[in-house]
Amino acid sequence: MASKLKEPEPNELWPEILGHGPKLAYDDGVLSVRLSSNENHYTIGQGEGEAALFVTYTTQITADSRDGLTMAGRHVTGWMLLDANGQLLARLASDDEVVYQRSKMDAFAALAGVKIKDWGEVPVSRIDKLMVPTDGKGATRQRISRREWVIAAAVAGGILFSWPFTSHITFSSERQRAFIILLLGVGGFLFAGIGLGIGKLAAKLPALPVRVICGVLTVGFAAASLYVQFANLAVWKLTPNQTGAALLGLAAESAAAALWAGIQRAGIEPAKRQSKLDLR
Repeated sequence: MASKLKEPEPNELWPEILGHGPKLAYDDGVLSVRLSSNENHYTIGQGEGEAALFVTYTTQITADSRDGLTMAGRHVTGWMLLDANGQLLARLASDDEVVYQRSKMDAFAALAGVKIKDWGEVPVSRIDKLMVPTDGKGATRQRISRREWVIAAAVAGGILFSWPFTSHITFSSERQRAFIILLLGVGGFLFAGIGLGIGKLAAKLPALPVRVICGVLTVGFAAASLYVQFANLAVWKLTPNQTGAALLGLAAESAAAALWAGIQRAGIEPAKRQSKLDLR
């Protein structure tokens, strides 16, 4: 017997032609945008970076637009996801085929609590402008997501923890020295993975106890780092500075674990700020 093709769940919206746009899903205040193996999550709300509005539009691609190399001359229908400040969170579609049926999108948006705005026919320059994040004053801003900051902090903490131990490995050539540097990087990512893994597991627990425990550990490790350096304490073969660095790395890992748990839990209360979105 032939197996039945998988159908979208009631809380999902799939493009009419698979691959022409991401699959959308809503669950417990979080909107998921998944295309192939890439998946992003946005909290529903009115704060910066929170999903507030679906926008649909039609436009004609010109040769000098961002998509002009491959789509010049085509009249396309697009879908975007914006936050309440009008900043682009995700470009969902830009195609001359029907990507999302409007009736299905209306039903999905109502379920997720996200509004829909039809801009009608707009110049492609308006869409291109939205593709470049700004600081609100017209200056280009390269935005780094909260997830990226936490990952960077976890890697930095892993390197701080690894350095005191790898520094005791002796080398007699430049090639061996390069190997030690490689080990330092591997150690940084390894311990970062452990910290973020603990955070992912902690996301299944209530938020308050996780924050309290991780907060106490972070403060404790940071205080211990300062103490061993000022008291000139040596542990094992480590100097006071090396011991302090290892403890500071643990402080960074515990803080990253708490933040990562919050991101994974996606239970942040949406900010109750007034929408600043220009709906014209």
